[in-house]
Amino acid sequence: MTIAEEKKLLRRKALEMRRAIGAAERKKAGQSIAGKLLDDSDVRSAIRKGAWIAVYLAMPEELDLDVFIHSALDRGARLLAPRWNGEGYSFVPLGRRRDGTLEAATGRFSVREPPAVQGIFRPEVIILPGLAFTPSGNRLGFGGGWYDRLLADAGDCVKTIGVAFPCQMAESLPVEPHDRKAMRVLPAVSQHAQNRGLKNTVGFGILSIVKKNNRSVKYRRILLKLSGEVLGNRETGECLDSSRLDFMAHRVKKIHGMGVEIGIVLGGGNIFRGLSGADKGVNRVTGDSMGMLATVINGLAMMNALESVGVPARVMTALPMDKIAEHYTQRGAMDHFAAKRVVIFAGGTGNPFFSTDSGAALRAAEIGADALLKATKVDGIYTADPKKDPKAKKYDELDYSTALAKRLKVMDSAAFALCMDNNIPIVVFDFFDGDALERVVKGEKVGTIVKG
Repeated sequence: MTIAEEKKLLRRKALEMRRAIGAAERKKAGQSIAGKLLDDSDVRSAIRKGAWIAVYLAMPEELDLDVFIHSALDRGARLLAPRWNGEGYSFVPLGRRRDGTLEAATGRFSVREPPAVQGIFRPEVIILPGLAFTPSGNRLGFGGGWYDRLLADAGDCVKTIGVAFPCQMAESLPVEPHDRKAMRVLPAVSQHAQNRGLKNTVGFGILSIVKKNNRSVKYRRILLKLSGEVLGNRETGECLDSSRLDFMAHRVKKIHGMGVEIGIVLGGGNIFRGLSGADKGVNRVTGDSMGMLATVINGLAMMNALESVGVPARVMTALPMDKIAEHYTQRGAMDHFAAKRVVIFAGGTGNPFFSTDSGAALRAAEIGADALLKATKVDGIYTADPKKDPKAKKYDELDYSTALAKRLKVMDSAAFALCMDNNIPIVVFDFFDGDALERVVKGEKVGTIVKG
């Protein structure tokens, strides 16, 4: 099912749920949201400064803002509302007539609109309608894209607040690159929602359909740590082997198709390793900086490999490199996950003296990964190097304290401490085992798991 198909089914279900709310409950919800908006710090600030606040004039069955609009006007607020201009919507001033009614008439799509006014008006705050919202601000509109364009025109500095009936709140929503988020969402209090058990609705029906595709998945968001050395070919001397990149891309594609959200951190040892540079007379700080650049090269190569097999991907770097990749922010990474993109975190932590293992642990903690999967050339953690010691025994499961006490080289100490402090399981497995990655995310016993 495509994202467009998911959205279509979601809209239909959301409209059905919204129609089930009676007039009395709509009125209560309108009063509730008016109080929440008037208490909002950004709204209060805009009213105090005389800045423009963009509202919407509700259609039938939509969460009505009229109580808020009149209360805001009573407080001297300067309000805008959308009006059709022949090509799309733009914001124009909204006021009241002498009789106290809103100065608006029914326009395109049977939506009330204020009268035409010449000029360009820039809101400081925009209050967003929608068919569905997630707590993080993802929004499902009617499908015309009007508000996405209005938000794009308003710029990044505008403050956006979504408002919704409780039954319009969803745990997750399908998202496309052009979709614009709300900075926060205010759900109205509705007795209807409490009586009908909709206050914490997480599905709208279609989401339960989507979740059927990944019910067997244990780890829904992962951080996959790959050694840079596995990208190279020692026999040919190539630091980037296209066949290995293709192999890895197909492994990642399989779990991406299972609905897993994937972050990747690649080492840079196939090109340059900071520690080894010291033996060649390279200053450690300079060497680590060179190693960070090597991980960016590997990240771009992996992005290209993923996109060539139909998996959308983005590279985000710890250091600003705007011409070739996005600068990492936690929020930006979460937006990419919501849009079903694989995110490749490059440049380590952006600081010398920290390994890519530390970078992987840090990003895993920041994105709330369910597990950190460390792909190696062996199928887990052993008491000794299994290639050198035939008596080496494999651990199926370890706790953090045992791994520390036995000085097992799971990851470097800083990375290990980050995972332990944030209770992130570490799974060490053989990436070159064809179905190992798929089995790991399902929670099967593969490799060695280290957990609290």
